[in-house]
Amino acid sequence: EIDALTTKRSDGVSEASRRMLSTLLTELDGFQDKGSNRLILTLSATNTPWDLDEAVLSRFSRRIYIPLPDKEATKEIIKINTKGVKLDVDLDGIADKCVERFYSGRDLKNLCQDAIWNMIRDVNKDLYKMANLSYKELKRRKLKTRALTDDDFEEAFKKIKSPLTKSEIEKYEKWGEEFGG
Repeated sequence: EIDALTTKRSDGVSEASRRMLSTLLTELDGFQDKGSNRLILTLSATNTPWDLDEAVLSRFSRRIYIPLPDKEATKEIIKINTKGVKLDVDLDGIADKCVERFYSGRDLKNLCQDAIWNMIRDVNKDLYKMANLSYKELKRRKLKTRALTDDDFEEAFKKIKSPLTKSEIEKYEKWGEEFGG
């Protein structure tokens, strides 16, 4: 998340931030050991590439726009985040909804976690009572589980929202076309 360190210099930026940015730029330049055959790959990520200082952008000759996951990638991310949990769902339907709603990998992880908690709360109605049990008693208990269903995901969709909009996605795509490599 390089944007946390390298926002554009302006009148509102503190002197300490300016010094830190200058130091970082110098260090990035120092990674290029011109007297050696060794290669050093410098990789960074940002969610706001248009906020990066131009001098930082110039240090990264390749800029790659990574789009949101497509349907197939979304299905795989859901499988990864529900590993060990049985699925009794229309995975294609759930993936379609996720793509339509501009879900990122983080959103998909949150969606899966919420769906799992919906299932756990459904089959463990007295879960809140476990807070009053001793550690020794808790160790003897096991949570009940069942396969995740479409209903578990539908409830999760109500809570997990992507902050992205179509116009923001278009802004990323335009930046990628203009500055990507």
